[in-house]
Amino acid sequence: QRTKVIREFWDTERSYVQGLDLVHDHFLTPIIASLDSSRLLLTRTELTTIFLNFIDIWNFHHAFSSALTALLHPSLSHLDVPNPNPPPLSALLLSHFPYLSLYTPFITAFPSSISFLSRPSAPFALYLRTQERDPRCGQLGLTDWLLSASTGISTAFLLLI
Repeated sequence: QRTKVIREFWDTERSYVQGLDLVHDHFLTPIIASLDSSRLLLTRTELTTIFLNFIDIWNFHHAFSSALTALLHPSLSHLDVPNPNPPPLSALLLSHFPYLSLYTPFITAFPSSISFLSRPSAPFALYLRTQERDPRCGQLGLTDWLLSASTGISTAFLLLI
């Protein structure tokens, strides 16, 4: 049972990081690039309104996921083979949980993000429609992906309870 829970935790974290990567690579990176171009998609203030602390959360989960993978699968060639006797996660969790406070600004600002995204400027609305049509989005919009990012922390806690 313990092995199954740990595997589910690891799978959930990997999936969560993939979602964060989609937001970062597919939505955020082009917006940041537009700041230095004549085709500005958002101002720096608007960018902060939508993505407050997102990069910190993205970096944190990459570090946590890497540490979790290294702990559970020291040999990367055996990622799909469950370890029949996985090591305890307590030390890893204790060392990373203080950083979950990174979510506080992101979650606190979330209503403002949603409000802004519900009434985007015409150029930004066009950008969103174009990006959201990409099959990698799975018919979900940026708002959905940001909501997913804000609930990822609770998913991890639920798996541990």
